Amino acid sequence: KFEFEKAELGEIACILLSLDLLNIETISCSPLPMGEGSVLIGGVLHPIPLPSTLHLMVGMKVCPGPLGSNKESVTRNICALLRALTMQNGVQNKRPLLSTLDEISVGTDNEQRVGRLIIENYENKPGPKSSMSNNLPYNIDTLNHLEANLDDCTGEMLSFGIEILMNNGAIDAWVTPIVMKKGRAAHTLHCLCHSSSEITERLLLVMFEQSTTLGIRIHKDIARVALHRSFLSVETP
Repeated sequence: KFEFEKAELGEIACILLSLDLLNIETISCSPLPMGEGSVLIGGVLHPIPLPSTLHLMVGMKVCPGPLGSNKESVTRNICALLRALTMQNGVQNKRPLLSTLDEISVGTDNEQRVGRLIIENYENKPGPKSSMSNNLPYNIDTLNHLEANLDDCTGEMLSFGIEILMNNGAIDAWVTPIVMKKGRAAHTLHCLCHSSSEITERLLLVMFEQSTTLGIRIHKDIARVALHRSFLSVETP
């Protein structure tokens, strides 16, 4: 647990206000540079990044900092802000496949750290709102595909496994017949799910528990195009 200073809170408030005025809907960021070296605080030598900043980086994408730099590459308040704005349910937002570049802004702070803000108009952002605004009749989603080959499962086990997968958040689950080595007849159990690590981990456990497989293949970030749909209740004669 740590507290922010007034100057840090003021900086965060200004950034949030700017994002609101720009009508920004979703935010993503590049991997955070870790930095290197150490800094003297209160007579104690601390490694970079500082413990509070390092704690905020847990679960976020990171990369090595500039070589030879003995300064923080990412401050604590900026790291906290990016964590709050780019992570949902423990998963960082990903940039959609297509976008139109609208605006670019570059600036530096007192320590000569350069920051860059890029505003894009996503052409394939999931959801009816973005698709309909481009007059497209479909959404483009990013999904994960899980699959396992099974040669010692009964039809009853496979059927029940599909039912459990669907009840635990799978978008779709199905079985395909295959022929394995030495001509053995077998099946592949498939599962399609949203690219959330929480959902994927839960479905992996289900596949291990409800089948005899020893390993599962994970195909990540598969693009799926799905038409808009709606449900209507109608009266029939």
